[in-house]
Amino acid sequence: MGDADDIALLRALTGHGRLSAADAQAVLDRARRIGVDPITSLSHRLGAERVHRGIAHYLGCAYGEAPLRDIKALAVGRPAELLGGVQTARMDMAGIEVVVTAPGLAQVRALAQRFAARRELGAMTCIATPSALSAGLAAANSEAMLEQGVHRLARTVPLLTAHLELTLGARATLVGAIGLVLAIVFLSPLWLQALLLPAVTAILAAPSAFRIWALIRSQFVRPLAPAQVLADADLPVYSVMIPLRDEANMVPQIARAMRRLDYPALCIKRTKDMAVCNCS
Repeated sequence: MGDADDIALLRALTGHGRLSAADAQAVLDRARRIGVDPITSLSHRLGAERVHRGIAHYLGCAYGEAPLRDIKALAVGRPAELLGGVQTARMDMAGIEVVVTAPGLAQVRALAQRFAARRELGAMTCIATPSALSAGLAAANSEAMLEQGVHRLARTVPLLTAHLELTLGARATLVGAIGLVLAIVFLSPLWLQALLLPAVTAILAAPSAFRIWALIRSQFVRPLAPAQVLADADLPVYSVMIPLRDEANMVPQIARAMRRLDYPALCIKRTKDMAVCNCS
């Protein structure tokens, strides 16, 4: 498909009177320049909800209002980190299982062709914005994300975590070393205890001293200068999912930190056990 077909489809999705051919060409050019789908570029220009409502109207199927509360969780064992790349999910709508999707331009064209051949498929499909879909998926899979987040480091780099199973020899050595240190402390004469006390104090104070040094050192670190600064209009959209289960006391601190992000716009939405921050 060439630019003429893509321009015609973009104009059809928004209503031909609302998007000129020149504007549609600008949307395509910007999408190529920053490496995103034309639907994403169009959403930056007109708003994601308006664009995806237009897609639903063009395809003749339902539009899913956020929040999408009835999305089904992904299959057990599927890596939760793949949620960011998921474009379709299953959802119960009025007692009927439908496929909810946030399609790109090529997918819109493919769906239109399939719906023309099988009209019943339109009644089984629901269009949603990418942010609504990602928030619904995060809420539906929050338990799996928390579980996998806890164990991911232990699985991928086991030597960097404290979740290690010590061998019998290592356990015996550790117990023996602790016993030896206790014996030296309790059985040593007073003059030797006077020598051991400064050494033990230094060992215990070393971690705190290192943290204080790191804190002071951080005040003098120069931030890295970007090689190229994009205009606000060319910045992509990011969704930052922050697990918040049993972390109510941390919400104000995290919210303040997220609002300090140097990004053109930030919208923080609260879902079940999850905060979804849409930066655009």
